[in-house]
Amino acid sequence: MILLACPTSAELNAVVRHGPWSDSHPVCTGVGPVAAAATTAMALAQGEFRGVVHLGIAGSFDLAAAPLGGVVVATHETWPEYGVRRNDGTITPLTFPMHPRLPRPSLPLDPTAAADAMGLALDPSWVWGPALTVAGVTGDTALASAYHYRFQALIESMEGFGVAFAAHLAGVPCLEIRTIANAVGERDKDRWNIPLALEALSQAAQLLLGDRA
Repeated sequence: MILLACPTSAELNAVVRHGPWSDSHPVCTGVGPVAAAATTAMALAQGEFRGVVHLGIAGSFDLAAAPLGGVVVATHETWPEYGVRRNDGTITPLTFPMHPRLPRPSLPLDPTAAADAMGLALDPSWVWGPALTVAGVTGDTALASAYHYRFQALIESMEGFGVAFAAHLAGVPCLEIRTIANAVGERDKDRWNIPLALEALSQAAQLLLGDRA
């Protein structure tokens, strides 16, 4: 069984639109890293799962590399808000580990191995890149630029690290796929395209989940 973890009902509906997908269990995690980690952990504790596929929409740090409607496969998840926050927006790491099994809030992901373990095939046209997870979305372009420079991240979401951490603790692989709805830091909703991102998410789910034997 594969756990399909989506943050909101809109994203979950997009993922299952062309389903139902065999050997899968869809769940709405809720929004934010805490809800995502708790819900994913609870779901994984209730059955035998080969892995987690985390699907949703996201913001792009680089619209040239990951444009609106583009599909991104996360290669790394980081929670950049763990530490001591300064007035200038910088964060100093704490001197003690976040968790005994994850000293730093940073998780490498292996999309190829995760897909193989779950019998899935990744579309070669999808872009790969690191992801950031934040508890509060980045609200201005200056902070977005700082995050992009410091972490070399391609996308930002509010759930990726939480889902990946729950999978890590459960000892199962995690595959994260996001479609782009907006530029990180852009708060003018007229410059967003959530319908396009949801349609791209539905198509990505069909490509990923629809051709299994």
